[in-house]
Amino acid sequence: MTSNTELKHALYHQVGKIGRALGQETRLEIVEILAQSPRTVEAIAEALHADIKSISAHLKVLHECGLVNVSRQGRCRRYAIACREVLELAVLLRKTAQKTQQRSLELFGQELPKPNRSSDAIGLDEALDMVQRDQMILIDVRPPEEYEAGHIEHAVNIPLKNLEDYLQSQPPLVSAAAYCRSPYCFLAREAQRIFAARGRQLLVVEDGMLDWKAGQSQKIVK
Repeated sequence: MTSNTELKHALYHQVGKIGRALGQETRLEIVEILAQSPRTVEAIAEALHADIKSISAHLKVLHECGLVNVSRQGRCRRYAIACREVLELAVLLRKTAQKTQQRSLELFGQELPKPNRSSDAIGLDEALDMVQRDQMILIDVRPPEEYEAGHIEHAVNIPLKNLEDYLQSQPPLVSAAAYCRSPYCFLAREAQRIFAARGRQLLVVEDGMLDWKAGQSQKIVK
């Protein structure tokens, strides 16, 4: 008969495996990418500008820990997040790292820069309230396949390559906010620069799809 101590040790062994798996930055980036939509190893490597062989090795570690699932579609193997708890853990690790890093910097009188937290940032609830009152357009600047896999309700998908055409068709008085994959994703900030080049303001929504999916937000639709 298995004792409680043996069960605890087996569980903690799994905890250690997961900790080692998510203790590597590339694997955390893979989780962020897969939080948007399932991907092949080739698509993940392209998104991260990384070597396919290296990404395949990282995916093997994540799969062996049960953090990602894999399925076959013809000759392709597609990877997906195994469960919502994986996303919750990734967000918790990031927030814990931010907090501990900030505490370390405070010892030297410094402050940790925060992404998407400034006068040009807006919270999701506030943005949605303005959208529902026809005071704002909410833009999802991620690629179409990510938008189709899940997006915030009322959001319109306008990838970066289509933003110039959008700006030409929209009156300048229409307010807009954009979101992307996570607080550190560059897509929304790049969209903001495109708006600014035309003398337009674009607010950046705090957090991103990784955070919202981790929270099982009812604002996510497919």
